[in-house]
Amino acid sequence: MGIKRLVIGIAVIMLLLFVACSDDESVYPKERAVASGTTDSSGKVELDLGSHIITVSVINEAEAGLSDIPVTGYLLNDYFFAFTGGNESYYPGFRFMPYDSMEIAEDISYSPHVSGVQSPESYQAFEAEVVITLASLDRQVYSYYNEPPHNEAVYTDEWCTPVSSLGTLEDVYNLTDSVTIDNGFFIHITSNVATLTNAEVQTVSVAMSQIEDFETFSVLMGLEFHIFNDDTLNIHYVTYNDSILPVIYINSVIMAEGSFFAQFTLTWDENPRDLDSHLWTPEIEGDSFHIYFASKGETLEPPYAFLDLDDITSWGPEHIVVYQGFPGLYTYAVHHWAGEGDIPSSNAEVSILKPDRSVQEFTPPDTTAQEDWYWHVCTLDGETGEITAIGIISPDPPLPYYRVGGMQSKNY
Repeated sequence: MGIKRLVIGIAVIMLLLFVACSDDESVYPKERAVASGTTDSSGKVELDLGSHIITVSVINEAEAGLSDIPVTGYLLNDYFFAFTGGNESYYPGFRFMPYDSMEIAEDISYSPHVSGVQSPESYQAFEAEVVITLASLDRQVYSYYNEPPHNEAVYTDEWCTPVSSLGTLEDVYNLTDSVTIDNGFFIHITSNVATLTNAEVQTVSVAMSQIEDFETFSVLMGLEFHIFNDDTLNIHYVTYNDSILPVIYINSVIMAEGSFFAQFTLTWDENPRDLDSHLWTPEIEGDSFHIYFASKGETLEPPYAFLDLDDITSWGPEHIVVYQGFPGLYTYAVHHWAGEGDIPSSNAEVSILKPDRSVQEFTPPDTTAQEDWYWHVCTLDGETGEITAIGIISPDPPLPYYRVGGMQSKNY
């Protein structure tokens, strides 16, 4: 009878200890751990992080598993952080998951080790599943218009150490060599920065293989965050153990005044594959100018305006930055150079960014158009900065060609 009571007593103690150790606290790790792997043919990879074994599923927007995607998982103090590298087809991706909200893996019974009751051999790690959805690659950065949850977790986590400095976009670009993992990283600006710069997004995923140089990077940051290289930034990166995590935070900005007069940005869909930006200037130091792919302009001499690139394979963006405004009207238009479809069906959008970071946007009229036609978008007053919409589709350009006569051939 005494032995029976002893067995029952031990069983009760073990049960109480198990329950005590099976509350929400038990899902949190006791120490840092990192693991990496590559997804299999079903889009899954199992990351063994010691106390936690986490299966990460990487899928596309159609919910199909993606194979051969590199995945790195980090046990933070408060969150599990999973980062997936990008490739030629998909952007890098990431996800922060609070441990107590992670989906427990099917058919797994969590049995935490309790000292003095269970032997180490009977210990079973906490097993869970995390899903990351990757967007298809179509340009250099992916903008999260719906903010990912907990994306400031790395910056605030006790097991991470933020390192801060004041600098410019060039300093951010120089930092990318250190933070890039498997071809990617992400950048996050705070809501205060987004409010100051009038940015529509706070987080972007960056595919570094698609960015050739600082000039391209600078243009993209102007497009996404309305931040320019003359601005002063409070830049943070994060260390975890002896490594730097693939994230850059911009926590404040002092905006430079007068660094530019206006920035025209053109984006569009896959078809037509080649739309072109055109800007006609008023008279500047005795001459008028036409800025387009064959005559991209200059930044420090007339016309004090410059086209950054000629995108001939869909999407854009193409930017023309006017660095100094001169009396008279600037006229901006979009030309359909090549490709199926027309300007009205292209989902083209032109945005004009001003020094105060205000933005004015234009879309083409819904009308009949053909290849080699022009969308006359707007005029810009070089003294007042006032923008006036034109909004017509025409077989003719709004003004004659200056400086460079006739259309020039492109090298495809």
